[in-house]
Parts: sequence; C-alpha cells; structure tokens
Amino acid sequence: GNNWEYSDVELIGNEISVYSTAFIPSTGEYYPTLQDAINDCSTTATDYTTIQLLSCDEYYFAGISILAGQKIEIDLNGQKINIKEIQKGIINDGDLKVTDLSTEKNGSINFVNSLNGTVYGIFNNGKLEIDLATITLHTESVTDTEYVIYNNYGTIINNSGDVISLSAPGHNDRLSSYGIYNKEGYIQVNNGTIVSAKALSLWTGRKSFFSCVEY
Repeated sequence: GNNWEYSDVELIGNEISVYSTAFIPSTGEYYPTLQDAINDCSTTATDYTTIQLLSCDEYYFAGISILAGQKIEIDLNGQKINIKEIQKGIINDGDLKVTDLSTEKNGSINFVNSLNGTVYGIFNNGKLEIDLATITLHTESVTDTEYVIYNNYGTIINNSGDVISLSAPGHNDRLSSYGIYNKEGYIQVNNGTIVSAKALSLWTGRKSFFSCVEY
C-alpha cells in the first residue's frame, strides 16, 4: 500500500528526499513511475487527466498500458520515456494524448528492442493523439516486422509529431519497417514527419486524411 514503495529514497541530514518521475497537477500527487500515475486514473473518465514527467522514465522487459475508459494526456515536459526489450511498448486501449509543453519541445518516447519477431512501439486500440512530440523505434534484430505505431483498431491523430523508425545494422534489405501502420481504423495527419528507415513510412488500407505531412 505504500505509494513510494519503488521510489529511490536518499537520506539528507534529517530529511528524506523522494525522487518522483510523474506528477498529476490536478491532484498534486507525485508518483515513482508514469505507469503508477496512470494506474491511479479513473477508467470512467469524462475529461483527460494530464500527467507531467519530471524526469526520464525507464522500462525494461515491461511496457506501459492505458486501460479502456481512461483518458490520459502525457506531457513529456522535455523528458524521455525509454522502453526496452518488450514486444509491445505501449498498449493503448483508452484515449491517449502525447504532447510536450516544455519550451524546448525535446521530449520523446523511445523504444529499443533486440528481440526477434514482430515488435511494436505503440499498439493502439483506442484513440491516440500526438502533438509536438517525438516517437522513435530502434530495433537491433533483422527478422520479421517493426512498427513504430500500429493502429489495430482505433483513431490516430498526428499534430506536428515526429514518428521515426531507426534502422539497425543489417537492415539494408529489409522491407518490413513502418512508421505508422493502419490495420483498421482512422488516421489523420496534420503536419509532422513520418520516417521509416526501410520500406514504407506510412501504410493505410482504411480511412485516412493527410495535410502538409512529410513522409
């Protein structure tokens, strides 16, 4: 039950300093990880809850999940989320906005993977909106398929976001790398950049709308 169970605690004199990664401004609550903050959000939400990153957040062999009914806005705040060695980095079953409200606008979500098989950065089953943020996927495996964003069944809106697939050595002949892949659903791109190191930057077999997009 202790909310700070997994936090780093440092004793300085007679005071205890707890290092937090995420903060919810509307409640004033601090959390040791972004996922902890998400877990504290309602699954019957009518409005978005903004979660602000205070420092870089690292995940190894585990990803981030947004549940159905949750409305989450992640403010990267110039920080980085690094998710490593997991097949699906972020699974979104709710409504998720990713933005960067910092002055520098240099926050990013980075997926790094050396696993064989198909890998996904963001696996979207709900509504995903990217606004002034960077999403990257770097794989070191040379087999199967990689997707920075995979729209399984939902809606994706990209407002001036950068979606980038970073190729690893050995990918020169690879034809299965996608920036955004739309299996089922709707994609709208308003500015921004979609880059895939090899093959298609964007694939859509369903409804889509593009405006001033470089890909």
